[in-house]
Amino acid sequence: PAARRGGRVALVQRGVSLGLRRAAVVGSERAGGAGSWRAMFMLGAIPALLLGGGMLFLPESPRWLLHHEREHHAVSILYKLRGHQDIVRQELDDVLRIGAATTAGEHRASLKPRWIRPALIAALGVAAFSQLSGPNVIVYYAPIILSQAGLGHSAALLTSVGVGVTSTITTAMGIALIDRVGRRRMMLWMLPVAALSLFVLGGVFLDPAPLTGVRLVLMVASLLGYIFFNFGSLSVAVWLIAAEVFPLFVRSKAMGMASATVWLSDTLVSLVTLSLVAALGTTGTFWLFGVINVAAFAFVWKYVPETAGTSLEQIEGALRSGTFYAGTFHTDTGHRTDMRPGG
Repeated sequence: PAARRGGRVALVQRGVSLGLRRAAVVGSERAGGAGSWRAMFMLGAIPALLLGGGMLFLPESPRWLLHHEREHHAVSILYKLRGHQDIVRQELDDVLRIGAATTAGEHRASLKPRWIRPALIAALGVAAFSQLSGPNVIVYYAPIILSQAGLGHSAALLTSVGVGVTSTITTAMGIALIDRVGRRRMMLWMLPVAALSLFVLGGVFLDPAPLTGVRLVLMVASLLGYIFFNFGSLSVAVWLIAAEVFPLFVRSKAMGMASATVWLSDTLVSLVTLSLVAALGTTGTFWLFGVINVAAFAFVWKYVPETAGTSLEQIEGALRSGTFYAGTFHTDTGHRTDMRPGG
């Protein structure tokens, strides 16, 4: 339901954070032994098998079933999910009303209609910035960068474990607050602090001397501060925004595009990070990602409306009426809901 959708969808990122933390702990425990990386990769097969088994029990999307004229199956799943006849009837009516407004030409055109472009810009932009803003730079390369900066290898790995723990805590916080505070508001409030943390982190490494005392405390605080404020905003919202903003008839393809954007951006960052450190130095690299966090803030301010508390059908109605950027969504009663900050 709209009032609880944000926290439930964001559980995806909670799972990612828990996996990162567990992987960091296992990596630190097995690091250094001969062929230890082989054991790390092989251990990854266990959760993959569990995931494959769990997919057998995953219910199909009721909206997808309705879209493919399987109403009886859709109603059965909705009753299991909602458990209340009035709620199910209202949801069915909303989905069928929006489905009736979708023309055969739109089905064939897929992602081509101009009125879908604001959703594409918002979802794909957030997907790209969720990786280009640098969270996986810390997850993947923090031990290497910190070891090169003078920390011992074991201390660097321990810091990596701290990153995993912090990301788990902040993701849990984001899940608890994202329906109350809002997706857009959380990103606009937290991204500036994430950028500031990276600027401070880069400043710590201006002095090539080994990290000790106040500089060491500043390094740890700014590193964990960046993880807290970046993971608590972009990383929590990335899958949620993409899942919300697309019309039903293109949602599966558009979600595939958003997922591809996430992993292509992640691949790009993974490929260039160590080259950036070699070319710009540790300070320059962190400052560059700080600037990207500022760009992410500007993008969210201009292109991402607030969607908390609105149904998927209301969001689609805003796209069709051209009020998506304004953040004004029509309710089922005909009233308008202003979802902009302060609206």
